[in-house]
Amino acid sequence: MTHKRWIWVLLSLVLLLSLACNFVTGGGETETPPPPPPPVSGGGSSGGGGSTGSGGSAGGGFTITIVNQAPMDACYVFISPSDSESWMDDWLGDDETIATGASRSFNVPQDTFDVMVRDCNGAAMAAFWNIDHDATLTVGKPGAHVLTVVNDSTTEVCYIYISPVTTDEWGDDWLGLKETLKGGQARHFFVDPGTYDLLAADCDGNELAREENVTIDDDITWTLSD
Repeated sequence: MTHKRWIWVLLSLVLLLSLACNFVTGGGETETPPPPPPPVSGGGSSGGGGSTGSGGSAGGGFTITIVNQAPMDACYVFISPSDSESWMDDWLGDDETIATGASRSFNVPQDTFDVMVRDCNGAAMAAFWNIDHDATLTVGKPGAHVLTVVNDSTTEVCYIYISPVTTDEWGDDWLGLKETLKGGQARHFFVDPGTYDLLAADCDGNELAREENVTIDDDITWTLSD
């Protein structure tokens, strides 16, 4: 065999070995996987709820657990993608409730969700935003009283402030990130005993109603009217 043919045979063997190596290792350069997303606090709750969470569960989805510590049953749980403009179907169905002291878990696909919990009369109990991993969402809290805001006006309420009289600032909006209170709707807030100033405002920030020095030592209702 000529010298050139030996060289060709050797080059062919080198080429075959290189191709085999690429086939075994997947070929080409290995991409560095993207970093995991930062942890999320559960999106926050509005009006007396909390959330804890961990990494996503196996299978590409995750679990949302609702813990009801409010003094009324939860009859409706709405879980909708955060980019949806409306709430989807009730995940509890017609016959199921989450009684006081009970909990209920829901398996959802991998996505980012908002959660709304309502009582059996349709009044909102809690809302949670931008949930994208396993999370335990707590509605109500032990020792709190229920302040129910009823909107009997024709104006949509976008801001509710419940501020201790001992502070000079209104603090955070208790309706939270996306929630509003339309005419005819009601919302429960779970408030520690004390004396508070109350303020409701429309979606432009205009004051609609104010109550000062309200002592909350029992469950009370604040009705907004025109």
